Amino acid sequence: MGMSFLKPPKHVVLKGARSLRIHCVGVKGIGLSALAQLLAGQGAIVSGSDIPDRFPADRALRRVGVKILRGFSASHLPKRCDVVIASNAYLPKEWGLRMGERGKRARGRGFSQSSFSNPRFTSVKNPEVRKALRRGVPVISYPEAVAALFNAAPRGIAIAGSHGKSTTTALLAVTLEALGANPTAIVGAIVKNWGSNARGPKAGSGERGAKSRTRRFFVLEADEYRRAFLQYRPFGAVVTSVEWDHPDVYRSTTAYRAAFRAFAGHVPRGGFLVVCGDEKGMATVLTGAHPKRLIRYGFGPGNALRIRDVRHTARGIDIALSYRGKGIGRFQAQLFGRHHALNIAAAVAACFCLGISVSRIRRALARFRGTKRRFDILAPGERRADRPVVIDDYAHHPTEIAATIAAARSAFPRRRIRVLFQPHTFSRTAVFFGAFRRALRLADEVMLLKTYGSARERAGGKSAKDLARAVGARYFASHAAAARYFRARLCGDDVFLTIGAGDGDRVAREVAKARFSR
Repeated sequence: MGMSFLKPPKHVVLKGARSLRIHCVGVKGIGLSALAQLLAGQGAIVSGSDIPDRFPADRALRRVGVKILRGFSASHLPKRCDVVIASNAYLPKEWGLRMGERGKRARGRGFSQSSFSNPRFTSVKNPEVRKALRRGVPVISYPEAVAALFNAAPRGIAIAGSHGKSTTTALLAVTLEALGANPTAIVGAIVKNWGSNARGPKAGSGERGAKSRTRRFFVLEADEYRRAFLQYRPFGAVVTSVEWDHPDVYRSTTAYRAAFRAFAGHVPRGGFLVVCGDEKGMATVLTGAHPKRLIRYGFGPGNALRIRDVRHTARGIDIALSYRGKGIGRFQAQLFGRHHALNIAAAVAACFCLGISVSRIRRALARFRGTKRRFDILAPGERRADRPVVIDDYAHHPTEIAATIAAARSAFPRRRIRVLFQPHTFSRTAVFFGAFRRALRLADEVMLLKTYGSARERAGGKSAKDLARAVGARYFASHAAAARYFRARLCGDDVFLTIGAGDGDRVAREVAKARFSR
């Protein structure tokens, strides 16, 4: 029997948020956890459910009073519930088919309900989502809910790309905050300046009066998975890279870049677009975009904003930039690796489009303290020569892995680089198997941790064990075994680098707590 599905509402949450009771399915996910924090900050009563594992935003959720329930059960759905927001991981792929359907207002809350059923939608497996649908409670996906907030913002800025979007989003949001712009932000990583992956507008700060109402910023990390970013209508956008990823959704490079072309086309003529001009395929992305301002950035000579020099220091990187052939000085940030120079340049270019002066951008960027799980140095903080350095990084694509290993070599040129890689999803491992082998061989030693399939995939394709055989590496079936191995064998001149978008950071954190005498 088919279920009635809901058209994405146009006016979720901002109007009447204080009286809404919202339940989030998959609330610990990096995107939905940020949204839940914003909604709680608006005055909504927010509850959520997820697996019992530790997630990066757990502490931030509890800090704002979000009630987190362990596991998924129909009994978790509150008796009084105005809307359910679900992570895409717990919705069927067919969910997106109802986009564009016309609906009617439901419950006077600004929600729209479609009137059609589709037998394929019986593939909904999450018990909380199924119960909500049966009760007639509006159910929307995370991207739909974010779109309702973001698309209503006068100055929404969306950052998309295969690589670097989390860091670029965080850089831009912290920079705007330091400039007094009081932005709202959703970031795909914990921003160290905030101790959270979300920032809500602060009462009594930022610009005042009528001007503040017309210049309110919302900085959003726009994820391309399942074409989620096509929900958003940004005033300005940044595209950091368009290298093929998510092969379970996009079957080819052509399909992947076509989605980015559609995303760029959502920028209005009066808006702005910032793109990495060094990227292959970016010309394709630009074919459907006609913004008032377009800035290309990168290392190449054809870019308006060009990176002229990158220096590595004990506190991060120091880069020299020129704009339209004229030097504009050096910019510093607590980031490591040549690839992060591109992220800094992207944030600077976006600020240019907003009319912010070079001197103000430079001062504001210096406030940035980094993000967790992005070349996150866990031990030792003082970088003692007699102790191994322990670093965790979220890199999960071959290009990102190569860049992260290169960053470790630049930051610690005299140390041995020992890597523990945890593949993220079986489909990505299978499609990029050869590229993973090449990237991992850049390290001095490589080990593999069992594949993190996530809620998307539980099996199939190639596994971490297959990759371990291919590179001649040791394989660990458990985090405990990996932690024991490295605690016993790391030396003072080692850099231990955990890499992956799963939960391999658990090993890094265990090893970082160990005492080393060698």
